[in-house]
Amino acid sequence: MQKYETHFQGSFDDFLNELHSRMQAEKLDESEHRSDHFRCMVRVYEKYSIWNRGILSLTIMLTESENGLFVSVISSGWNSSAVEKHLNQVVKIIEEYKCSK
Repeated sequence: MQKYETHFQGSFDDFLNELHSRMQAEKLDESEHRSDHFRCMVRVYEKYSIWNRGILSLTIMLTESENGLFVSVISSGWNSSAVEKHLNQVVKIIEEYKCSK
């Protein structure tokens, strides 16, 4: 299991749409919570890796508050190199979004 977390500025909806459109995995489910000054979205993605003959899981939590956005990404699966590769693909999307703002 591997994890990546970061704070950044941007639009919650724009970032979520960008991330989802570039994901190379199937979204299994999501949960969202909103209040006056806080918003949180948790999504679970899954991908079958033909090369490693296993399932990779990715859980993404995105929050928005007066301090900006925070994202936490946790990748898991039975093959550590595949888990790392899967996480790095998402980290690249996040970092590219951060640099564009």
